[in-house]
Amino acid sequence: FDWPSGYTTFTAAFYWTAASGSTDVVWRAAARCYADTDSLDQAFGTAQSVTDTLSSVNTNRISAATSSITPSGTVAAGNLCIVQIDRDAANGSDTLAVDARLIGVRLVFS
Repeated sequence: FDWPSGYTTFTAAFYWTAASGSTDVVWRAAARCYADTDSLDQAFGTAQSVTDTLSSVNTNRISAATSSITPSGTVAAGNLCIVQIDRDAANGSDTLAVDARLIGVRLVFS
């Protein structure tokens, strides 16, 4: 997406579900902004994560928001921004032993 004018960071909250289980998932987001002619093979900024608990199977779960995420690269209005989302299953706090299904992500800019 095009980076919006007047902002330097954002938070992410995750909409998700799973077919079984009742434990925790760790979702993670990182971002990179690109100016015109920037090489696409660049590192993303520091990822921020949030842990959420599956309380009922096959229902919409909405996580809390991550801490502020600062994209790497040139953060400026109109520049391309790519957000990388993943489940941090190797994190010791991620204890859900089945697939978590990501439905969507809410980004809030600041």
